[in-house]
Amino acid sequence: MNFGRLQIATLWRVSKDGVERRAAVLDGTNGARLVILEPDRIVQWETFRAMRHLRQRAVEIRRRLRVDGWR
Repeated sequence: MNFGRLQIATLWRVSKDGVERRAAVLDGTNGARLVILEPDRIVQWETFRAMRHLRQRAVEIRRRLRVDGWR
């Protein structure tokens, strides 16, 4: 797979029961992607045309995780 040139940044990290989950933003020529990662697997992957929509979605996901006990 060729994703082209990417810039990657970590948005947040949370953990629960010894499992770390983090959100990363991949910004490249094909648009911005929000990727939720756990060790050895991708939990969620979403693509956005506008960065503000990505930020709103990331905040929404993090709030839901906090309610579910992720810290």
